[in-house]
Amino acid sequence: MPDAGRKYRRLTGTHGIPLTSVAFHLIRAVAFAAFVTIFVACYMPIGQYQSDSETAQQSGEEPGDDPGDDDPPEGSGTEDDPYRVTSSEALVELMSDDPDAYYELADDLDLSGEDWEPIDGFSGSFDGKGYTISGLTPKTGTGRQKVGLFGEIREGAVVRNVQVDVYIDDLNQSDIGAIASVNKGTIKNSFATGFIRGNQEIGGLVGRNEGLIKYSYARVELELDGGRSGGLVGVNSGGGVIHDSYAAATIRGANGGELDSGVGGLVGTVGWGSNVDRSFFDKDMEGPEEAIGDDDSGEELTAEALTTNQATSEAYLSGDPLNFDFNDVWAIDPIDPNVNDGYPYLRSNPPEA
Repeated sequence: MPDAGRKYRRLTGTHGIPLTSVAFHLIRAVAFAAFVTIFVACYMPIGQYQSDSETAQQSGEEPGDDPGDDDPPEGSGTEDDPYRVTSSEALVELMSDDPDAYYELADDLDLSGEDWEPIDGFSGSFDGKGYTISGLTPKTGTGRQKVGLFGEIREGAVVRNVQVDVYIDDLNQSDIGAIASVNKGTIKNSFATGFIRGNQEIGGLVGRNEGLIKYSYARVELELDGGRSGGLVGVNSGGGVIHDSYAAATIRGANGGELDSGVGGLVGTVGWGSNVDRSFFDKDMEGPEEAIGDDDSGEELTAEALTTNQATSEAYLSGDPLNFDFNDVWAIDPIDPNVNDGYPYLRSNPPEA
């Protein structure tokens, strides 16, 4: 007969614990570990996805989208590799963080509905590449001193090939320009259209110019409650130069009032040592009869008051004293007189058809 005690020992461990009990606890531990693994792998991501979905619904984003990566601009901000901007958000954020960098537009910008905060203290390079910035309505109000696409373009900065359509309506606001309130750098091959209603030191393109404006124009409507304003520039001072540019602007007093004596069809006031050369305005449009409102420059200015026929004639504009360059810079459509209403436009920055 087999030894019962020997049989029992074969079913126990070294400390006398039954092997069946060990197996049971081992199986239970493995099962629990498997359950935990399955729960983590399957249920936690669902909870996380649900959380992401709720957040996305609140923000208007699709689940998994990263709002911070919305239309990130290409480029590194250097002269050879400028930032290529396709959104107003990117334009403001980048120029605020890196005002010395190089930028260019890569698409039209529609600012309609945006309460635009002017970009102030820009000292880099901005090339609009002929794209349109439309619907510009900058913030105005008590204590605000600089109103435009840019608040101030600093010395050394270059803004080129920009076209802006603006709407501003605040009779208490001064220091307004569609492209810049104050320019101390260079603006060239650029133009502005739209409507500006304000107080004083207002220009269709720039409010106050202390830098260089070249190959640029403004075709705007101004309603003014003060002086020192003009179709292109409000005040040209501090050695500022306006060269090869023009204004075709309707300029009237606000609320049916008379225009101040310091309002000019081209420039309101030209300060000592500043200059206006080879530039004109259309005197047939409603507004002042003189190109310059107040001339304190001490310089011989070439600021012409032309009729509409003269202002839309390539033959007239290319001759003395204006000598506009119709080979490389300017053009007038010889077939369709509706292009820019017959006024000269920039070859590098033509208006939208």
